[in-house]
Amino acid sequence: MKLQRARHFVDRPSVTGLIAQRLHDLLHSLPVIQCIINIYGVPGIGKTALLAEMLATQQHEKRLISIGFSVDWLGQELQPAKVRFLKCFMGYAADLASDLGNTLEELSETSDEPMINHALQALVVSLNTQNRPILLVLDSWESVPEALFAWVERSLLLPLMRDAHLLCILGSQAPLRWRQFEVRRRVKAEPLTAFDIAATSAQISQNGDVGKEIYAITFGHPLANEAIYREVVQPGGSAPELLQIVEQRRADLAAMVVRKIYNRVEGGVSEELSQIFPVIALFREFDIHTLRTVLPQFYPGFKNRSDSALLLSIKQLLDTRLLEWSDHSRAYQLDQTMRKIFTRALSLDDPEHYARICDAAMSYYEQLIREVPGNRNMYIVEFFYHSLYKGEPTLYNEKTIEDRLRQIIRTYYYSPDGRYRDDAELHQLRARFLQDTELTMLLSSRNLEKNLFIRLIDEALEAPLLHGSDRWPNVAALK
Repeated sequence: MKLQRARHFVDRPSVTGLIAQRLHDLLHSLPVIQCIINIYGVPGIGKTALLAEMLATQQHEKRLISIGFSVDWLGQELQPAKVRFLKCFMGYAADLASDLGNTLEELSETSDEPMINHALQALVVSLNTQNRPILLVLDSWESVPEALFAWVERSLLLPLMRDAHLLCILGSQAPLRWRQFEVRRRVKAEPLTAFDIAATSAQISQNGDVGKEIYAITFGHPLANEAIYREVVQPGGSAPELLQIVEQRRADLAAMVVRKIYNRVEGGVSEELSQIFPVIALFREFDIHTLRTVLPQFYPGFKNRSDSALLLSIKQLLDTRLLEWSDHSRAYQLDQTMRKIFTRALSLDDPEHYARICDAAMSYYEQLIREVPGNRNMYIVEFFYHSLYKGEPTLYNEKTIEDRLRQIIRTYYYSPDGRYRDDAELHQLRARFLQDTELTMLLSSRNLEKNLFIRLIDEALEAPLLHGSDRWPNVAALK
């Protein structure tokens, strides 16, 4: 299937610049070590638009053989998908057809494995004998069986990479899994993220307050931007009129964006998953214990759910490619832009339900702070993150937050008599707050001191000492 160009392409200079440099090197016979670029990101993030634009800009470059298409229509049955892939490939490489004779014409979806592999080998030989570099652009690998990708990697990419001047750009919703070491070491994985306000304004052709209001719903997600453009901007109107429409329709526009994202997910989103997403969207990370503890508070169907059933739900969540497992934090993480979109939609549609989930999150982390000392620092940071997300930005009282952190420090970082302080843990807590850029931005958006938590921890570390010790502070000084 032909790659569809965007209505209005917004450049991503870091990515297009990378591809342009690789093409320059390829055309000038310079070595291209990382000759495979895997561009990936959540559904609707703009992979296809980028790949289509790159392919279109090179179609008239006579020094290149340019071949590009989407594999999303090949289907899930492996053997027929292989045949369709080969026939589609040749459909976009008509110049090579004469070299292959009747090899591909004899193929059918009932062809056996030896015949299919023979056809692919003939295709590779034909490509390797060309005197021009090859640009290969293939999109939507999340739509086909992993065994098909493994076959393409082993039998097409590997030999082309060895013997031909190749630049291959592959689009997927998650990083592709490479099985051939020689291929994997030459792959450049390039994630796509959401647009900033400037790029969003360019995509929707609206600057100023209209662009800012739309960004506050879409958070720069290209599919979401396009949906609101078609719903609000395209019909026409002055900037003040468009601003009024967006302000009046915030809730239903946010709900529409969520539906568009669900529809873009491969295989769709079930009713049960659509219940889970708004809850986990408030959590920057979660695990099976989070689901077991929090979900039953809002959906009775999750009460007494077995671990195996919850793990099945997590697998279904992962299959949407809207979240991933983090080896670093040992937890599941919803994509940051998705979190913001889902959270914003819920807060606009049902503020009371949103507040109850925030309360449940705070209670969840309060319990973990008490019961799991090994991860206490992380849970304290998450507790304050949820505290700052609960209400409107104008509702936050700096003194209340200060008193709460002081109480936590007194309770968990000092001995009951105030003679001992765990300096090492306090420094680690300080480092966690310092490294959390999202929390720092959240403090600023709430008109609070951005170094609030750092200052309080420093005060604790520098508090007056007790009994003349050079190490332990007087807890009374923190009260």
